Amino acid sequence: MAIPKNIRGYLEENHVTYWRKAHPRAVTSQEIAQLEHIPGRQFAKTVVLKADDRFVMAVLAADRAVCLDRLEAAMGCSRLRLASEGE
Repeated sequence: MAIPKNIRGYLEENHVTYWRKAHPRAVTSQEIAQLEHIPGRQFAKTVVLKADDRFVMAVLAADRAVCLDRLEAAMGCSRLRLASEGE
């Protein structure tokens, strides 16, 4: 699977070093990090959220969780939640 253009563009515009690697199927980003022998704090995961009426993505270390209240305040939206699997 290719990296979406908007994410690849953001990384390149901000001179972020990254590489893409296929990995075995796993349920959590922590599992993938373990399979790859990478500490969770050095492995990025993407969380899809619904901010008011639009979708946004948060990228954070695999060993972290999104603090919805803090992110909602930082984004200035009135409602922030995890997107459902179907969305």
